[in-house]
Amino acid sequence: MGSADVPPPVAELEQAVREYLEEPLEALEREEGIHATMSTDFRLSADGILTEAAVHDVSLIVMSTHGRSGVGRLICGSVAESVLRGTTIPIFLRRPPEAPVELPSIAAPPLEVLR
Repeated sequence: MGSADVPPPVAELEQAVREYLEEPLEALEREEGIHATMSTDFRLSADGILTEAAVHDVSLIVMSTHGRSGVGRLICGSVAESVLRGTTIPIFLRRPPEAPVELPSIAAPPLEVLR
């Protein structure tokens, strides 16, 4: 994916992300024998991510998530959730450490019941 038609600030951000991820990707291959590629097109929606994954026959999708919940997620949607629901390819989601931890709205049964 190129960024030829992307506005300069977004193109610069994409370049910064590519540079940031370059060494960890090379280290994965060098140290673990894992071949990984990246896509940094910030314009991609869940459909775009799923299409890229299918075209490149990936075995794992790795994404970060904003960790939004409630109204923020309702307004902005959740690309990560849409990707998760739209594929059988395993997905690794990384959430930022500052994202709030929320308990599910439906309480799980006590652990004693599950044993």
